[in-house]
Amino acid sequence: MSQLTTYTIPKTIEQITLGQYVAFMSAKTDQAKAAVATGKTLKEVEGLTWHALQTINELFEEVTNQPTARHQGTFVVGDMRLGFIPNLNSITFREHVDLDLLAQSIWPPNGEVQYNNLPKLMAILFRPVQGRLGAHYMIKPYDAGKVEEYVAFVNGIPMDRVNGALVFFSSIANELLMSSREFLIARLRSKMEEVEEEQYQMD
Repeated sequence: MSQLTTYTIPKTIEQITLGQYVAFMSAKTDQAKAAVATGKTLKEVEGLTWHALQTINELFEEVTNQPTARHQGTFVVGDMRLGFIPNLNSITFREHVDLDLLAQSIWPPNGEVQYNNLPKLMAILFRPVQGRLGAHYMIKPYDAGKVEEYVAFVNGIPMDRVNGALVFFSSIANELLMSSREFLIARLRSKMEEVEEEQYQMD
């Protein structure tokens, strides 16, 4: 007698990782979605009925829609401790620009959500912790060329913490964008003053 295959799906959003969420939302077929939701292979879920596939996917979506959002400064994923940007006032101009560009690519004004870029956004907001002292901690300086090195760890972040980061990020997004513009304007004015000074000296 062959052993029955059991199919389980997460019951709470804390049990869903960012990587699993992105894979599910980006999947093109019901079978692919069900495979992500259950952790099974495509071959294993292909034997399910259409009704079973729909039930699995609907239940998984219900869990992802839970409004649970938990903002936590640092936590361990695998063997890496990740930390949310501890001081938003110290964000570099490059971080401002990259956060804004990624946000626009994920949530375009007149288009579908592009979930595949969500891990990159989280990899800016959450970076490896370099040191801790009590409740204070430092994270790796931002380097756009090294983000891919720990995206795999970022994909392991539970979705309740991702939601917490998104809630926090959405509340500061406009402020970040305004700060970026003000910073850019200041840089442009400074450059113009330098050009004018050089022109004055030449005259």
